[in-house]
Amino acid sequence: MKKWINFLLVLCTLIAMCGVGWYVYNYQYQRILTNDIATANFDRNLYRPYVFGTVINFAADGNSADYVQSDNGWGDQEAAYRCTVGKNTTVHLYIPDGAKYNLRLVVNAMGVYPIKTASYQEIAVYTNDVHVATWHVSSNDSYRVDIPRAVMMDNTLTIRFEAAAPYCPPVDNRRLGMAVNQIQIERVIGAQLKRKLGRWFKNYIIDLDNKYFSDASASLNDL
Repeated sequence: MKKWINFLLVLCTLIAMCGVGWYVYNYQYQRILTNDIATANFDRNLYRPYVFGTVINFAADGNSADYVQSDNGWGDQEAAYRCTVGKNTTVHLYIPDGAKYNLRLVVNAMGVYPIKTASYQEIAVYTNDVHVATWHVSSNDSYRVDIPRAVMMDNTLTIRFEAAAPYCPPVDNRRLGMAVNQIQIERVIGAQLKRKLGRWFKNYIIDLDNKYFSDASASLNDL
């Protein structure tokens, strides 16, 4: 029992140290990204600075106006979303360190389509003119696609959503593709690192935990 308590104390200490280390690293990394945005040479009239993990919120009180422009195929900011208008809708971002990583695009949206004749709106996704996904956007959900770092150009990223059949709802004269609630871009953790973390957790947490309870059970049986 004493060894198990000591192990828990060491584990908690390591977790706390990792947490503090991650906080310090993340804080410093955010400062580096901010400095990069301030000094980088990119077309600021076209591209909007974006930091990994930032949620672009399209609700009425959200921050979408900082990242998208109406003349790029976006409708007005409504209560919970903004709609893509017409065939093509784009987002132009400058992402510091973006070219160093594989990225993951996450879009929370619902499709706009005639419910009597269709069950989804087909949205083709392009990043820097490279086709990376085709989504069948129906009910409100999260739609994801990984973006290979090879498509990045000088840390600039243009995301284009192409609606297969933009639809005019009865109460709206615009041709709409989907109603977007949020957009987020994350760095993808390498599969190799995931496997290493998984093996460490299994070897040092799960297996040790099972061994402890097995030893405890055997001790009880000996009583």
